[in-house]
Amino acid sequence: MNIGRAIVLAAMCGLVSAACTSEAIEEVLKPEDDLGSPLSVGPLSCETDLAEIISLLRSGLPSYDYEPAGDLDALVKQSDVVLTGTIDSIVRRRDLTGANGGDSADHQTVISVSDPRALHLGPGLQGEARELSVISMFSTWAQGADPDPMAVPIELSGVSFVAFLFQSAAVPGGLGVDVQGLVVGCNGSDERARVVVEPLPRDASVLSVSALAEAVVALGELELD
Repeated sequence: MNIGRAIVLAAMCGLVSAACTSEAIEEVLKPEDDLGSPLSVGPLSCETDLAEIISLLRSGLPSYDYEPAGDLDALVKQSDVVLTGTIDSIVRRRDLTGANGGDSADHQTVISVSDPRALHLGPGLQGEARELSVISMFSTWAQGADPDPMAVPIELSGVSFVAFLFQSAAVPGGLGVDVQGLVVGCNGSDERARVVVEPLPRDASVLSVSALAEAVVALGELELD
């Protein structure tokens, strides 16, 4: 729906260029409708809605000042958990812990997953039973701004992922997504995984979700069942 509206607006801009700006085009691509309600409350399908899903996951993410991992091996070793599975739903919740700097507008994007498989566990977690059905990302959604498109849970279908996670009691589920920490794709797809936060190291940047999972396992931390 939004894409169609953008095409129409772009065509109009071609005829009346002085009346249209990039901000005007971006306006129709906002994730809210004219009534201020989220356009999509799910389910969203990976096959038809992957761009929208990625846009929702990226919404509200902060900017990062970080030292990127040199290669996949380094990224795995600095992660407490590397996880793969299927994303079932996403929602943004207010951060009541103050872990994101104490700003009342700070939130966390909470990602519920199914069929989780640990590809790597850090030395302190090996042999320890953990709940792996929820992972989280710090994000923001300013009060008084447009309604949050993820204020209510959005169900997803067919979205596979690999996540590089750090352990933290300050986030829902106890596992937070690292800066280079989340890629997604459609179940069974051989296409290059799509980056949600910051890019993977160069040696992993062209892999599909399933190939990336296999590459993590090949580094020898855990065998994939």
